[in-house]
Amino acid sequence: MSYPSPRTMTKTAQTATAKPMKEKKTKEPEKKKPKEKAPAPVAEGEKEAAAKKIGPNIAIGRKCRRLRGKAIHAGFTEGKDQMKSLITKKQVLKMLKFVPKRSAEAGGFEKDEFDERFLTAQEKFSTGACEVLAPRIESLFRALVSEGMQRAHEYGKSSVDVTTMASVLRPYAKNTLFDTEKPPPGIIGHAFNKGILNPTDVDDETQDETMAEATRQQAAEDEAQAKRDKLAAERSAKYKESGRVPGFAKAK
Repeated sequence: MSYPSPRTMTKTAQTATAKPMKEKKTKEPEKKKPKEKAPAPVAEGEKEAAAKKIGPNIAIGRKCRRLRGKAIHAGFTEGKDQMKSLITKKQVLKMLKFVPKRSAEAGGFEKDEFDERFLTAQEKFSTGACEVLAPRIESLFRALVSEGMQRAHEYGKSSVDVTTMASVLRPYAKNTLFDTEKPPPGIIGHAFNKGILNPTDVDDETQDETMAEATRQQAAEDEAQAKRDKLAAERSAKYKESGRVPGFAKAK
């Protein structure tokens, strides 16, 4: 009677059996976190004091979120149609006080328009008045630019040119205080000086009268500018005498 021969173990089996068994790590029991106590009730006086400590930026942020919610409710796209103003208070003040600085070279406005603009430029406007005018000018500016871009796209143009913008402004010409359909004498005179346009016989006849009016306008503006410079120098001298130091560095 024959018995089966004993089987020989391979090297891989020998190495497998030779490895020691890994010890099982026992998990330590997790410590339970202590339960947080409910906050104590705050008195009414403390609530008011905490509300007063809220910074101006937080208050402005809350106000903007409320207004943005109102805009979404009114139908605007997530209230993000206008997140930043393009017209600042300083730019509004420049618009109100604009008068040509070099009228004597080629002319300025018409006589009546210059007198009205010059008187307006001498007035003092408060910051509140500029804040009221800024959003109104902003809405008008955005509407005109959007209309100009749309018309330029419809005409197949890559940019908004003078002709396209004139067509946008034409419906408003009848409601403006001054004549906006034709350019002022200063722009026409500048075009004559640069050789862009050629003067007609009527322009040659009225040349002396136009330049006399331009000289008068230049003298009035120079006098007003001298007064502004004198007032600025007096204020600067008083500020230096007071010994006060500005809280921010001057812009270079």
